Amino acid sequence: MDLPKGGTSAIRKLFIFLAILSSIFAQEIVFPPTQRYFSLPAFTEAENLLSITIYQANIFEAKDDYQLDFAETRIVFHISKKINKKLTLQVYLPFIYAWGGFMDPFIDKFHQMFNFPDAGRGNFEYGRTSYWIEDSVYLFSSDYTGIGEPHLFLTYGRGNIAFRAGFKIPLKKNGFNSGKPGVYTGLKLKTQTKNLMAYLEAGIIFLPESDRVRDHFYSINAGVKYRRVKLGFIVNTSPYRRGDLSHTARAISLQVSPGKGFSLGIVEDLSPYDTSADFTVFVSKNFKI
Repeated sequence: MDLPKGGTSAIRKLFIFLAILSSIFAQEIVFPPTQRYFSLPAFTEAENLLSITIYQANIFEAKDDYQLDFAETRIVFHISKKINKKLTLQVYLPFIYAWGGFMDPFIDKFHQMFNFPDAGRGNFEYGRTSYWIEDSVYLFSSDYTGIGEPHLFLTYGRGNIAFRAGFKIPLKKNGFNSGKPGVYTGLKLKTQTKNLMAYLEAGIIFLPESDRVRDHFYSINAGVKYRRVKLGFIVNTSPYRRGDLSHTARAISLQVSPGKGFSLGIVEDLSPYDTSADFTVFVSKNFKI
């Protein structure tokens, strides 16, 4: 898993290339301990479409109350069906593969280039698969393949305001599924001119309360879009009550749509770094239905 020749210069060029070729459709923080309670895909416009998005995320956190060291390939089927001019039904269905991955050496070089903390990554071998959370909530040390819990949403849009409500369908409990229901309600505000749009999405997720998990947490997704390019900022509070897992997750994304229904993107985590993937790239294709 050695890096190709060219060193820092090649890595910088690769980063710039991926950053320019980004997405306007998908925008989501990949972090299984949070997503097992609820996933938060971005609002979609009122169209009849099937979107297939492939996320590749590198996840590493070594804390007192949890240890995560693996790559996640998440394939999401997102169906958006227009009911009428203002009402849209959306279905979110993820398929998950957790494995050792190939991005560890690239992430190390990326963090060094921008002086980001490495969280002790250099103390562990590359390509390792480990998922452990305090109190034996979940544990595995080999590759995992499974279906994530489906989410259903109903969006009502009127002008520059849209309201969305949804719920999660529980499946068997594991590290990627909580086995419990969740309910979402939120809104999106936007303002736009011919080429420029600014938007703000905010929502609250309600969960069954327990000693370990809060009864609700929040999500905020804001950004600006100029023609095909969009710069986004994502903030998710945590469903966990205590420990490092209770920290708020923050990330930025730089995104663009090359056209013909294709989009690619990057999401990079921000401080405190311990409740989001180190680095996520994704590619998406939309199909009219």
